[in-house]
Amino acid sequence: MQRLFALALAAPLLACQGADLEEQVAVEPGGLLEVDLYMGEGLRPDQGWLVVRSHDASEVRIDADATGWGASGVSFRLEHRDNVVRLYGRVSGALSWLFGGPQMAVQIWVPQEYSVDLRSSAGPIRVEDVTGRIRVRAGDDRIEIRGARGDVRLRAGSGDVQVSEVEGDVDIRLGDGEIALSWVRGDVEARTGSGAIAVEHVSGTLTVATGRGEIEVREIEGRCSARTERGHVFARFSGAPAGELETSRGDVRVEVGHGAGAQLDARSRRGEVDLGDLPWRGERSPNAARGSLGPGGAPLRLYTARGTVKVRSR
Repeated sequence: MQRLFALALAAPLLACQGADLEEQVAVEPGGLLEVDLYMGEGLRPDQGWLVVRSHDASEVRIDADATGWGASGVSFRLEHRDNVVRLYGRVSGALSWLFGGPQMAVQIWVPQEYSVDLRSSAGPIRVEDVTGRIRVRAGDDRIEIRGARGDVRLRAGSGDVQVSEVEGDVDIRLGDGEIALSWVRGDVEARTGSGAIAVEHVSGTLTVATGRGEIEVREIEGRCSARTERGHVFARFSGAPAGELETSRGDVRVEVGHGAGAQLDARSRRGEVDLGDLPWRGERSPNAARGSLGPGGAPLRLYTARGTVKVRSR
């Protein structure tokens, strides 16, 4: 009995001890960083974070530590082979999840030309100023990508995503969460089960969809496909207008450049179609318009089941 009592007194001290890893690994540009951090089903809201950014050195530098209750159950393992660096982080132990579990904080610096493949359930993920492919798989936390030169692929159960200043294609899939993209030179495909989508300054083809939430796209140069089950859709084209904009419940509003044209098919099942004073040739009714907008051009389909379709010149 006394032994059990002594163990119980010692448990808080053991459970709060932290695990640390500070390493520098010499590498060549063009390699790959793989990170796999698993925190289990902890209860604390701030399970930690993972940040990857570039530096000028030809090395991968890792600073990882665990703090809080259950930190003694955290272990890190580092591997290096064929210019690939792998970091694993795991939590184990019977006491690890008392009072919500530990917090795992990981910061990694890679050469400027280096690809990253990240999997983490340990809080938000941020990647900055990396030249190479970026792949991220997260649980239920925020993902932020900034200053990437290479294709970006993001997957998460829920949590918001913010992507900016990317030269490459972007592919995003979320169970739930808002998506914000800006200044992308490449094709974009982004889908979320529920949440608003905001996009601006995309030079390639844009495809976005949400089950519930508004969609707002601005300064789009290429073809745009946007669909939501419930919410308004707004698109401002800086290039030739083309694509499909659709909502089941909400308004569809489009702004086109002065003198721009399209082969327009606009319909509202329960609402009206309003083209203002834009030049038009074709069929018209209060809730539909099919024909040439201005000088004509690429197909542009606009549809709402319940709402207004409005097209204006910028």
